[in-house]
Amino acid sequence: MLTRKTAQAGSLDELLFALIVPGDDRAVEQYFVAGVRAYRPVGLIDNWG
Repeated sequence: MLTRKTAQAGSLDELLFALIVPGDDRAVEQYFVAGVRAYRPVGLIDNWG
């Protein structure tokens, strides 16, 4: 779904909307707060060190 939505985006606004709206746990690989990893799903292959 993300691939299709981002490919169809005709402007930066549409691209950002397509990426932000479905921002549930399926779209998040990991996130950082103040430079410290705060979330990483179990089983994710760690390429970030």
